[in-house]
Amino acid sequence: MALIAVLFSGNLFPFSSPSFDDQLFKDRDSIISELISLESYNEALEQINAQVGWLIELEKYDSLYHYTYNIGRAAWRAESAEAGTEQSRELVKLFLKKTTDVSRHLKVLVDLSWIYSETGDFRAAFSTDSLYV
Repeated sequence: MALIAVLFSGNLFPFSSPSFDDQLFKDRDSIISELISLESYNEALEQINAQVGWLIELEKYDSLYHYTYNIGRAAWRAESAEAGTEQSRELVKLFLKKTTDVSRHLKVLVDLSWIYSETGDFRAAFSTDSLYV
């Protein structure tokens, strides 16, 4: 927990990085995963939004699939079920629009379906599931 406090005491995610750095991406992804596992959803949501913003800025849309579940879960736990489903849904829509990898399309739809299920919207989960059956 102390490591997290140190890392987040400054601006961990500068957005002025002009190019994609694989190690920076992995480091940020690790921290986001740790925040989720610690159930620090407000901080996780802030960092996921920062990471997603950075990826969009760099037009690395193919990497957004890493966050379709976690953004929904973090927003749901930090704000509301509606916020969680909305954030996941919007990220999935962007991912589907900007990428062509069908296997990753399936993954993001499964993630969205899980968020719907976990927030109690079984009708939306079923509807989403029917997209990939």
